[in-house]
Amino acid sequence: MAAALGPVKPKKKPRPKKVAFINNEFGWIDAEENFEIGATLYVCTQEEPPLFDIVENGTYTTTTGLDVTIIDGIIDEIAG
Repeated sequence: MAAALGPVKPKKKPRPKKVAFINNEFGWIDAEENFEIGATLYVCTQEEPPLFDIVENGTYTTTTGLDVTIIDGIIDEIAG
C-alpha cells in the first residue's frame, strides 16, 4: 500500500471558539488557535446552518478595550 503524502487530515474540524470582539459583539477563531497575532478571525454570517466568513480588513476595538488590526482575516496587531 502506498503511503499518503502530506499531513493527515483530522476526521472532524474543531468547532470555532467564541471570543469577545468588536464593540460588545463576538467573533470566532479556530478552536486550536488563541486570540493572538497570526490567528484567523471569523464572523458568523448565518446561524442555521452556521456559516463563517473572515473579518474584513480594519482596526477594531475588543470588549476589553484592545485595538486589533485585521489584514485578510488574520490578526496583524494587538495594541492597548
